[in-house]
Amino acid sequence: MAAQAIQEIAHRKKQLYQSPYEIHEDDYFEWDAHYGDYLIRFGKHNGTYLCDLIKNDYSYIDWMLYKEDFDQDIVETVAHTVNRLRMAEII
Repeated sequence: MAAQAIQEIAHRKKQLYQSPYEIHEDDYFEWDAHYGDYLIRFGKHNGTYLCDLIKNDYSYIDWMLYKEDFDQDIVETVAHTVNRLRMAEII
């Protein structure tokens, strides 16, 4: 019974730290499994975690969501992260 509970916890932890979207890491984001967030790899916020950017500079997030040049995967990743933080009542 205890072994099954440990396996379930390990499975849930693995799911928590997996990237919800397949993104080309060399493009815009890099998934940091340890931190459980995307690291931005472009522009003036290069090196900033996406969750931190959402909390501290939402105008930049608006720009990302409505800029037509971004790939759909990028927009979905940002929108998913925003929704995740809203559901957790962090923003």
